[in-house]
Amino acid sequence: MTAITRAGMIRSLFSALALGAVAGKAQAQTAKSHRVVIQVDQNDPDVMNLAHNNAKNLLEYYRDKHEDVAVELVAYGPGLHMLR
Repeated sequence: MTAITRAGMIRSLFSALALGAVAGKAQAQTAKSHRVVIQVDQNDPDVMNLAHNNAKNLLEYYRDKHEDVAVELVAYGPGLHMLR
């Protein structure tokens, strides 16, 4: 399995690339709020692209449901090389 599906996601570096989707204020007060962390710990462009696509799909999914979601992409170890 890829690093995206492994348990034990760590919140550390790369949280500056936090992506958020916020519905309208009236809807946001009654809607559920979700937080998702996606980890990248491999120096592999395909893994990074998969992480970005998963983040994009999550944002679109919860926007369509008018629910708040915060998606953070976290890179560490060999995954840090993908930031360069």
